[in-house]
Amino acid sequence: MSISAETLVDRALISDVIYSYCQGVDRQNWAQVEDCFTPDAQHDHGSFIGDTDTFIGFASAVLQQMAGTLHHIGNIRIDISGNTATSEASFVAYHRIRANSDGPLDTEAADIDWIVAGQYRDSWLKTGVGWRIKERQAIHDWTRRELANT
Repeated sequence: MSISAETLVDRALISDVIYSYCQGVDRQNWAQVEDCFTPDAQHDHGSFIGDTDTFIGFASAVLQQMAGTLHHIGNIRIDISGNTATSEASFVAYHRIRANSDGPLDTEAADIDWIVAGQYRDSWLKTGVGWRIKERQAIHDWTRRELANT
């Protein structure tokens, strides 16, 4: 099997955007998150379906309840066809939910560790500023909530 240098570069650039998204979410750098998507991108995160601006509002409200998050990416599979691509990347996301916090998540009297594992299934478009996600489906394969160890 022969893979062109251009395909290898495109795969690396797409992977960089996936990592940038996770870093942006973990740092709550919403401009960085927004930069990962086309202006008309659509999101399906199970409990949320909508455009990027609305997703960022949703995510920022949820993450305000968190003491911190950490997203890990693995098993990235990318298929490129000209200026479009599809990808699937496994993720494990660690969240520390603050006790008695106000927001959309149910909270407890003590801090909770919430771990979510799943897949990001993305459709991509190569734009004038690089590869950007046009559609994202985030699938939760499993979750675990437990009292946080201090």
